[in-house]
Amino acid sequence: GTAHPPLRVAVRRQTMLSSPAGFALSQLTISASVGHALAAKQRVRSTTPPLDLARAGVFAVGMDRTDTLKQVVQTLELERAGANTGATVWKPSVDFIPAVPKASINLEMLIDLKVVSRWVLMPTNSTIGAFGLSGRSGQDKFTVACALTHRRAWEQMVDQHISAAIIFEDDAYYALSLHNSTPRPIIPPTEALRRTLTAVSAVDPDWEYINLGRCYDFCTQTYQTSGPAGEQHIAETGQTIIKSPSSLCTHAYAISLTGARKMLSLSLPHVFSIDILLSLLFRMGLLRQYSVSPPTFTQAKTTLVAEDRHRAAGKLLECEPAEGWVFNNCLPDGSPVETDRNALAALGGAWISQYGPAAQDCPTAYGKIADNQKEYVAEECSLAEFECEFVSSESSSIPKSSTEHRDAAALLKQMDELDLRGAIVWSLRAHDRTIRHSHAFVHRALHANLEYAFSQSSKPRHLCWARGDALPDGCSLGKLLGYERDDGAADTSKGSILGRSLVFASPKHMAWSRDRALTNLPVDTHSAYIFHELMPPRFAPAMRAGRVVQWIVSGPDGNRPYLDSANYVARSSALVSECGNWPPCTRAGTLDKPATFVSAWASTLTPAEIEAEIGNLSRAMAARAQKSTVHFIGSIWEGNWENFCKFTAGCRRASVPFVRSGVNEVNPALVTCARNEPKDFVDDLRLVLDDDVRYQLMATSSFSPAFQGSDHLRTDRPELSYFADRAFDSAALGQVVATNNPAVMQLLSAVSPEPLVFSPNVSDLCGLAAERARTVKLQDLRKLQRFVASDHTYVSRLAEILKTFRPLAPGQAAAAAAALAGRPDAPWCQGYDRILDPRRWRAHRLRPLPDRPLHRQRPNRTTMALLTQADEDRCSASKRASFCIWQLRKSRCVQMSHDRMLDSLDQYDRIRCLVICKTRQTFCAPPK
Repeated sequence: GTAHPPLRVAVRRQTMLSSPAGFALSQLTISASVGHALAAKQRVRSTTPPLDLARAGVFAVGMDRTDTLKQVVQTLELERAGANTGATVWKPSVDFIPAVPKASINLEMLIDLKVVSRWVLMPTNSTIGAFGLSGRSGQDKFTVACALTHRRAWEQMVDQHISAAIIFEDDAYYALSLHNSTPRPIIPPTEALRRTLTAVSAVDPDWEYINLGRCYDFCTQTYQTSGPAGEQHIAETGQTIIKSPSSLCTHAYAISLTGARKMLSLSLPHVFSIDILLSLLFRMGLLRQYSVSPPTFTQAKTTLVAEDRHRAAGKLLECEPAEGWVFNNCLPDGSPVETDRNALAALGGAWISQYGPAAQDCPTAYGKIADNQKEYVAEECSLAEFECEFVSSESSSIPKSSTEHRDAAALLKQMDELDLRGAIVWSLRAHDRTIRHSHAFVHRALHANLEYAFSQSSKPRHLCWARGDALPDGCSLGKLLGYERDDGAADTSKGSILGRSLVFASPKHMAWSRDRALTNLPVDTHSAYIFHELMPPRFAPAMRAGRVVQWIVSGPDGNRPYLDSANYVARSSALVSECGNWPPCTRAGTLDKPATFVSAWASTLTPAEIEAEIGNLSRAMAARAQKSTVHFIGSIWEGNWENFCKFTAGCRRASVPFVRSGVNEVNPALVTCARNEPKDFVDDLRLVLDDDVRYQLMATSSFSPAFQGSDHLRTDRPELSYFADRAFDSAALGQVVATNNPAVMQLLSAVSPEPLVFSPNVSDLCGLAAERARTVKLQDLRKLQRFVASDHTYVSRLAEILKTFRPLAPGQAAAAAAALAGRPDAPWCQGYDRILDPRRWRAHRLRPLPDRPLHRQRPNRTTMALLTQADEDRCSASKRASFCIWQLRKSRCVQMSHDRMLDSLDQYDRIRCLVICKTRQTFCAPPK
């Protein structure tokens, strides 16, 4: 309920701002092309609807749901609100956003994928020299995890169309009563929030960000907003609405839907901490940011235990005590103009920007950027580039079942109803040795199962496995395939550029392919797309035509994807979180959201291959009885290594030889049991591990280990745990399945319980499964094989998914494409093409970093130039790094004393420091 009527602020003309001479407004709106355009936009009458506070969201971010919600409820005094007065007060519901654990951040991988900038590995003195105010905070796993956490809240706002939200970290608490100022009545936190939002909305109905707990701001550069008398002050709280160039801290803030869209579009690749990025966008005229002084909320604690720079005298500081020193030493001529331009350039050019809301809201800008980001273009317009073939019942080389598969027949019928003539598997070719990701096996399985289904068709259907290269200009796959009715015209846009295909792609895994952002894959409303986990925004035309389905695998996948915020929102919906492994859950698509299909994975074998395994099972069992070795084929990563070690220790106790095979080495730095000598397992590292070898190893194993890490298992609803394809493959090969996953046990034991061994204690599984393998009966194993062949191959999954598409009405595809083709960019898109265009690098002296991190490079003249650039800016704000800066004076190098400082550094900082010094020694004249 609400204590007051919904907040309705009258729409009126936006007033101009005034500022003291010490920090001119022209310095805040640095970019003429961006800042002046936006300033002109701010002078026109606002079209933003009045803010309805009753519908504003409140998010609490933290590691533990119970503790975080309890803390925020206490902070807002929601349990006491209105209790003494009897008045109805604003009591918002609080939604929990789980924080991304710092331990889950793999910086090496994220930097390699260009989701995190290589600048995060640079010493702070170098980033300050390049980025000025925006570079003065060191970056690490914590700052990346913090940024991803806040992105989750913004993504949820966009997904649910929440017009404004107030976001609290779990250490925020109400602070108005703590400030030493003129005595005033203390009002409840929710009332203080209501007053603040009312006042800011009166000043600027189009506000985008309000910092409710600013810290370490440049208070001498702060200026009040101007307007009708009293608007810049909040009389009830004694606070002032202000603007300032460096309003830091994000433990409590309000953000509008437009602000959330902007931040989602510019916060990846990660270069700066979130609060520093917000300030940068404000200084460049790209964010309508306000703060309140004194702050409404402060922080109860800090995560900086070793170096508590957040606090002084027991409280969070509102103003930066070293403000003058920063301006005098870190900014050329005391102005952030040039360094802020460099900072914006560092945000641009990465493929990950194609997954932000701006990719959908700013089609003009992002269309240009997508063209510039095409790394690979097919050498010629030919079927050979896309590995296309026509498959039908006349294709003699394809293994066929003795009987027609019912789901294959259903798949073919549904494709005909949808007017789909064939299929394309997009990229991640399993036989491509440059692809080192296990998801390539899923693409191979889909290709093989589509080939199996098409082999039961009386008419030929095309089946392609595209490398992922961009089509050359004017190239139409439909025309290459000979579909003249659709693509015979000179203007291929009138037909189907993809030949009316069923297209499968996995955006979450494309970063390991030749088409990182799926910008090479054309948007074709005559085709139908199945996207694993999430749909890239630019495919909205196909979505609105009913031609997109998101396929989400049930249960927590635990793989901590780099597209975290979008993936988190897709998985956090009630449909996904409460869906079992089988039967599947489906949700019809709308104009705003694609259709969704939720199920378990499936066996990577085709029905014909499983039928062959059934016929060969007796011989396979006899061969297994002659050996006791257990084979595990797969990767050992952060999510499963602990259970891997427990399982191998159990095998050692049971005297069962254990061999792990894979293309990636078991990393001793992560996997503790890999450090033991002798090890409990043999690591069979291979350059190539194709399907034939993989199936042979699994089939000859004494039994099949199908244990999973804790990240894949749900403790609240164990039966809804993540169901990987390994268990299905094991059953399809006629193996005893050893698992700690209750979902596997629930689904498969209903058919044939004897081949299943379950224990939540992973260390017991190996011995129990080895004993069961000696006693299991052939007919029990075959029951599971037939069950998987009938219901749980990718033929069955695709047949079910196709039911969620809807056939196109006459002219619907053309209408959907036309409706979006002429759609103008959203008003907030101005200037984004210049910010995110990779060619912007050439406009400034700041150059991109080399492909490898600086601390891994041998000193050369390229790294020398980068370091010199930082020194020329004469900025050494980081005390931990300043001692190893070399200053170039009249072609002489002078080394600053640093030997006694090294002991105070951690190993990583010490390495970075010594690399800089070594580089100077190599290319500078010896000091005299």
